[in-house]
Amino acid sequence: MKTTKIEIYRGILETRNQIDIEEGRKPRLNVDACIERCHGCKDRTIKELNDELEIARHCLKAARMKRMREEWRNTDEGATATAKAKEETERLKKVSREQYDRTERELKSYLESTLDGDWRPINLSQRHVGIALYGTDGKYGSNYFDIYFENDRPTNIFNPGSYEMGCSSISSFNPLDDTLRAKFLMGMAILATPECATRLHGILLRLANETETVGAELLKQKQILERPEDYYPDFFNQHNTQDND
Repeated sequence: MKTTKIEIYRGILETRNQIDIEEGRKPRLNVDACIERCHGCKDRTIKELNDELEIARHCLKAARMKRMREEWRNTDEGATATAKAKEETERLKKVSREQYDRTERELKSYLESTLDGDWRPINLSQRHVGIALYGTDGKYGSNYFDIYFENDRPTNIFNPGSYEMGCSSISSFNPLDDTLRAKFLMGMAILATPECATRLHGILLRLANETETVGAELLKQKQILERPEDYYPDFFNQHNTQDND
């Protein structure tokens, strides 16, 4: 660790110039002139300067890695791997959309056969779906309830395979005036029976497991695009060695 203010300040300035070089710019700081004026260090403590030096070094490391990633992408290996990762990402996104579309159709069909066509799934996601009863105006208002579910993969350490229903919109109503509300509550009760809940859980569990698998693959492709050094280390290890020489 540098011990005097001048030494630390020089390290900060030189590191900033190195960042400029890594980012393809001409160094902007005249180190000796800045040291002579010492405007950036005389009123600051050694700790404050050392903290700034560490930040500058972190920025330099990030700039160097960004430059190496671009260099790698311009190699035959990098160009091929990047194109493959992008292509695989698009394929997986298509698979994911198809999984959601199929699940939504299956839920809608089951609701229609079990209750009627006024019941539909809404806001389907990897861990949640709403079940709504639509009125003649094409709106469901507060006539919906939520189902929360989890995949049952070994990687899931939180409530694997869980299935829960919840309705935060239940409040008092006049069943003589609001027959749609009464229909909603009766329908929700039917869907909460063991037979219906088991069927719904099965549909949603399959989606949760499928999207978990596809999501893990999408994350891997994203990491290849953003952090190729984790998957193709030879190039980066070689260039890190050269930079440190």
